[in-house]
Amino acid sequence: MKNAGMLLSIDSLAGLSAGIVTLSLSSILAHWYGWPMAFVLFVGWVNIGYGCYSGVLAILFRKRQMLARSAIIALVLENSLWAGQCLTQVWWRQESATVLGLGILAFEALFVLGLAYLEARIILPHAK
Repeated sequence: MKNAGMLLSIDSLAGLSAGIVTLSLSSILAHWYGWPMAFVLFVGWVNIGYGCYSGVLAILFRKRQMLARSAIIALVLENSLWAGQCLTQVWWRQESATVLGLGILAFEALFVLGLAYLEARIILPHAK
């Protein structure tokens, strides 16, 4: 179960750091990625929100050594849905985004799918 707390912390830190960097460098990233500014800001704020949610779960887990099954299912679903959103955007923006911008979206999709898988395998079986 020690891995659960570590995984939740990694998930939170990844979301928060991606969101902070995206929002801080939004004008540069919009140019590099070939994304509209509104989409860059959307991605940044979603990452911040997600990082906060998984961070709250990490804190609760450290206090209780247990989490509600519904909270973990929501976490796995959120990661899976965000991966689907990223892959949809790869398809949708293939003519306007740069190769770097498409690669970032594809990487994020794979990263969060990996997190969803690990959270379902490591944390969910121990949730009540």
